[in-house]
Amino acid sequence: LSAVTNSQIYNNSWAVIIGIEQYKGEGLKELNYAVDDAEEIRNILIEHHNIDPDKIKLLLNDEATKDNIEESLFYSIKQSKPDDRIIFYFAGHGMTVPTATGGEMGYLVPVDLHNRNDIVLKGIDMKSLKDFTNYAEAKHILFLIDACYGGLAAVGTRALKPEEEGDAYWRKITKGKVRKIITAGRADEEAQERHE
Repeated sequence: LSAVTNSQIYNNSWAVIIGIEQYKGEGLKELNYAVDDAEEIRNILIEHHNIDPDKIKLLLNDEATKDNIEESLFYSIKQSKPDDRIIFYFAGHGMTVPTATGGEMGYLVPVDLHNRNDIVLKGIDMKSLKDFTNYAEAKHILFLIDACYGGLAAVGTRALKPEEEGDAYWRKITKGKVRKIITAGRADEEAQERHE
């Protein structure tokens, strides 16, 4: 991708970055590096990907309520244009809840969740986040989830085959709409929190 720059792929980039360490809810332990990670992601986007700091919404600890997270993402979605991208990064707790139909749903835990038993009503389910993208003109939306859980509401996947080489290939694969979710772990795994 070295031959194709971000400016050749995107007109604008938008980002919503969340880091929550100081959970006060029952049964939710405090984390150690979520805020540092969120701030570092912001710095990387500005310094290495030339994203305008005014187009990055950073929500840390008490600011990272369910309403603020959803409103910030929806604002970026509504501001985006067809040749834009949106990056959503979440560092904090996640939970997986089994559904009555035999599946499971992944939830992000906002700072204002006071009881883990209320996660279905007061958490942020991954299906809702994905459904927000139906209102986005942006061609690329990337969800980076640094939390423990599975049950993602991901759409089907398909492999990319580099039938063309060089710039033409990269332009081809960056032209259409893409919504991608990358998580730190599955439902049966715990995302590790280490100083490194």
